[in-house]
Amino acid sequence: MILDKNAEPPEVRGLLARLRRAWARDSHLSIKRRIQKGLQFGIQLMRARTALKTCNRVGTNARVAGRMRVENHGVIVIGNYLNINSSWVPTELVAGREGRIEIGDDILINFGTVIAAGKGVSICSGSMIGPHCIISDVDIPETAVEAGLGTAKPIQIGKNVWLAGRVTVRPGVTIGDGAVVVAGSIVESDVPAHVMASGIPARLLPKLGAVPRAPSEGRAAQEAVEAGSSAPAAQQANTRPSLLCGSLISDFSLDELAHELTADTTFPVDAAVIPWAQFPQSLTAAPPANARDFCVVWTRPEAAVPTFARLLLGDSVEERQLTADVDAFCELVERSARNYRYVLIPSWTQPAYLRGQPLIDCRPGGVLSSLTAMNLRLTTTIGGRANVFVLNAARWQSAVGPLASNPRAWYLGHMAMARPLIIEAARDIRAALGALFGRQRMLLVLDSENALWGGAPPESIASAIPITQAYADFQLALRLLRRRGVLLAVLGKAGKSALLEMIRSYTGPVLREDDFATCSSIEGDEAANVVALATRLGVGLDAVVYIGAKEAVRARVREALPAVYVPDWPSDILLYPSALQGLRCFDTPSAVDDYVAAAQ
Repeated sequence: MILDKNAEPPEVRGLLARLRRAWARDSHLSIKRRIQKGLQFGIQLMRARTALKTCNRVGTNARVAGRMRVENHGVIVIGNYLNINSSWVPTELVAGREGRIEIGDDILINFGTVIAAGKGVSICSGSMIGPHCIISDVDIPETAVEAGLGTAKPIQIGKNVWLAGRVTVRPGVTIGDGAVVVAGSIVESDVPAHVMASGIPARLLPKLGAVPRAPSEGRAAQEAVEAGSSAPAAQQANTRPSLLCGSLISDFSLDELAHELTADTTFPVDAAVIPWAQFPQSLTAAPPANARDFCVVWTRPEAAVPTFARLLLGDSVEERQLTADVDAFCELVERSARNYRYVLIPSWTQPAYLRGQPLIDCRPGGVLSSLTAMNLRLTTTIGGRANVFVLNAARWQSAVGPLASNPRAWYLGHMAMARPLIIEAARDIRAALGALFGRQRMLLVLDSENALWGGAPPESIASAIPITQAYADFQLALRLLRRRGVLLAVLGKAGKSALLEMIRSYTGPVLREDDFATCSSIEGDEAANVVALATRLGVGLDAVVYIGAKEAVRARVREALPAVYVPDWPSDILLYPSALQGLRCFDTPSAVDDYVAAAQ
């Protein structure tokens, strides 16, 4: 083959071919307009060299319109003919220290889009990304720089994929070639090739792809009967819980909360999201006929209490005005509560990034002082109704720390709470609903070997040794559960008389013999012993919790008895008390049921 030394390089030939096609496509325009577009094209080519200069490799003829942000601490590789429109809102590429962003050929990325990689994000050739999309392999894109390989989950987007506007692609997702994601969707699970997905979370549309289907009610019931045909009576009594349907009312988007509430199929919950633009009128409006089992009213304090909003703006307000606004909100909730069986109200909080004025916020008239007074007024006023309960949202914030809020999400999707906080809130809300609708766990079975006393000498319980003190605190927490109506049972390899003698021999503020509903020695398999205990006490397996120190034993019980809740248990004895106190399955003490019955 003879090479022509005067021949143009391939990238030049490709650029000239594109310019000729563009000139022909715009033949209906005036010469002046065609020249203007050509100049814009050249400016975009030059701007790309500056905007993408920190990338490790940029292919030929990349162009950028407007200003964009590139923060590269890892690797960013870009193919040929990249087109980024960053004219109105900056587009962002962020690669962490262990992150790698790979963008193929002929990719179009629109304004306001954020692509962040703590480990890896790959977008194959021919794909189009709409405005205000978020593609991040970590929960919060801003943390991608510090994220390690253990927290990031790579994202893979195939060829010729189209993401419409405001699409969020969650960590660990793979989108197949030719797939389409409808605007406003949140993609949390893989999307197969050549199908369309839509919704929060994104579901496959029936006309374009096979929809993932859960087992039907009839099939699930049939399998349960078949599985229980040879099972003990206590296991046969375990039935699938009925579906609860409620409403979510807020002044911000709660679509993600609705998804999290429906995620756990062991306790089916469905929720209708009332559009946030209808707040506060939605508080007094009649709810959907099929969404009256419960209602979650979650508001920002400045939206529910106008006087507090003025306080945040620096105005001087009187306490009586603040109290009057809280009372008015409580009156709306009380009127709304007539339409539902139960109403749950998360307490008012503020994002951690709102630092305020720490020296005076806790003084009378300060922001924190006023917020505390508002929550106190809320709990004392609304707590008089039998079917209204205030939940501690401040605990959700402390549980997730700085991940509780994402200021960007407020402007992109009117989401006041970040996803980690929503997940934590959903767990507590599900636990509360389980408590109110009788789905709580009522029997706690403990393996005495290294899970209750660990062989510590009785005389050392009151000593300051950390391990023995942890065992003592663990037993105090168990006694509190007992006083709240939870039955306690002990299984041990020692005989029943030896277990009872061990309990009697302890001194100090620990469990006594009468704190246990029964004590039994292990004979054969642990799962069979748990079933025997539940049968003897007349408790269904769906109300049983098993705690044991050995992972192998827990795994056997978990596999043999799916209805029994077997929580993961720490190997460190010093973590026993906190592990027990963190369980959500005992959220319905008998005192709550008695209070509700008395109030009604």
